Order: sequence, then C-alpha cells, then structure tokens
Amino acid sequence: MSVVADAASVVAPVPVLPNLVLGVAAIVIGILVIVFRRALHGVISRGQRELVGRRVSGGLERFQSAFWVGFSGACAIGMGVVMIAFGLTAFLAEAA
Repeated sequence: MSVVADAASVVAPVPVLPNLVLGVAAIVIGILVIVFRRALHGVISRGQRELVGRRVSGGLERFQSAFWVGFSGACAIGMGVVMIAFGLTAFLAEAA
C-alpha cells in the first residue's frame, strides 16, 4: 500500500450535511448583505458613533464605505461556494 492510501484510511470522514446547509446559508446571507449594503453601512456607522464618539468615528469613517460592506458579502458568498464544494466532494467520495 502507498502512503496516500494509508493516510486516507486514517482521516475521519467529513460530515456532509453541515457543509451543504451552512454553505447555502452563507450564500443567502452574502446576497442579503450585498443588496442591503447601504442600509447596513448606515446602521454600522451610527452604532460606531454611539460606541466611540463622533470625533473618533469621524476619523474612522474616512476609511469605510458601503463598498466594503458589499465586499464582505461577496466574501461570504465565496465561502459558501467553497463549503458546498467541500460538501459535494465529501458526498461523492462517500458514494464511491
């Protein structure tokens, strides 16, 4: 036997269903974040002003925009796609 075959028999099987469910949830949440990015940015900015004060938050708002909120939504979609890909790979490996 080769080393690769021995290592494959030692690795615990990956649970398939959580990857698929959480992957779909991450994609849905990512899409919602992208659609409502301006409203989310407003809520985040207001909360930040209340938490740290207007002076500090004014300095930080220069580096923040609705674009970055949408970018985080796109990252969530990417993570969801990766989760689903790993779940399907594990499912197909179990089926084989």
